Amino acid sequence: ILSASVSIYWLLNKYFQYTITPAYGYIDNILGWKSRQYLNVFISALDVVRFTLLGSFDKSGVVVLATIFSLSLYFILKLADLKGVWNRLACVVALICFILSPFILVLGLGSNLPGRAMQALPILLGGIWYLLIKFPPNMDFRKISIVASIYLIFIQIQFLNSMLYGDYLRYQKDSFLGHQIILSLERRGIDYHKKPLVFVGSLRPDESSLISKINSGGRSFFEDASQSYRMTYFINSLGYSVITATHSEAAKGGEVSKDLVAWPKEGSIKELQEMIVVKLSEGK
Repeated sequence: ILSASVSIYWLLNKYFQYTITPAYGYIDNILGWKSRQYLNVFISALDVVRFTLLGSFDKSGVVVLATIFSLSLYFILKLADLKGVWNRLACVVALICFILSPFILVLGLGSNLPGRAMQALPILLGGIWYLLIKFPPNMDFRKISIVASIYLIFIQIQFLNSMLYGDYLRYQKDSFLGHQIILSLERRGIDYHKKPLVFVGSLRPDESSLISKINSGGRSFFEDASQSYRMTYFINSLGYSVITATHSEAAKGGEVSKDLVAWPKEGSIKELQEMIVVKLSEGK
């Protein structure tokens, strides 16, 4: 299933790159094993597992860490009731396989995939608490598990509310920045409908303590210079018809920007015969 899914995903990506949007290498490095540094690839994949289980990715990590700790305690109590070395060994193997199950994609591809790729992780967490409550070693353990699961649910709800609100604030700031950029083009009499818009550098809107930058939200579309095409995509979503630059156009825009100052100062925008260059910051 994994091999077929990755193959279909890769083929569809290639098709869309040739028919709709230019290739930007986002999917090209999805297979880490092709690097032939197998040991480093394996260690890197295990690091993703370790960081996730230790709750090192974001503030909701305490839910994952508490759940894994509870599961480990559960299996220790279960092992005490089992008789025979082979039964206990089978129980340990089952525990390891159960914990690693959401990370099959990471281990199979050998890639440092983002946390949002672990779609099975919430199912694992729910399955663990179902196991602890439905088949407890004793009734006291069940009562503690019920109280702990309810408490963790409230922690997760608090985190999700904070994350969604912070991402909404980030969207507001990005929208304001996008409108300002288009307004600055219009004031200069530049027709952005017919020429590719090239962004050079990056720009972070005013930071706020309410905006938590995590894997799935909180990051501005304008702060990643390596994926500048997302800036034009976002401006398009605001209702403006701008054209995304190709690799060669973006490279030429980078050369032209050396003579420009950073936006929003005068001299940060330059219209060429074939493109419009907006320099957001110094450097690439």
